[in-house]
Amino acid sequence: MALDLNKQPPRNVTEAGVHNAICVGVWDLGTHPVPAQYGGGKSHRLSLAWVLESGVMEFKEYALNIYKNPKTGVKTALATDLESWFFPNSVFDEKGESKVTRDSLTKLVGKHCQLKTSINPKGYSKVESVHPPQKKDWESPV
Repeated sequence: MALDLNKQPPRNVTEAGVHNAICVGVWDLGTHPVPAQYGGGKSHRLSLAWVLESGVMEFKEYALNIYKNPKTGVKTALATDLESWFFPNSVFDEKGESKVTRDSLTKLVGKHCQLKTSINPKGYSKVESVHPPQKKDWESPV
């Protein structure tokens, strides 16, 4: 049987705003080529998934590095989100080394948080940022 891509089921779209969520998955996506307009080379990718209090699932893909530019100290989205959610002070220890390890990333599963979402130009929801939870007394509906 052929797959008809024109007959996709309707997609649940999260309203723009701030939503209570629980992290339900961390996936190592491996290394992927980076388009030339973004500097070329390769990038190790990671995906996080959350279930919102409404039961809708959201995903965000990250480059698995901490700095966009180590010389200027500009942080990646992963570092920014982890600092606001999981590493409250910094993703770096006293020696300046990254605290982000494979083990620390697996500890994200089951952690409550708040997701700030928006709607992209194609009409789909997009996770803008991750923040500490304001409400921890609910269970995932999934």
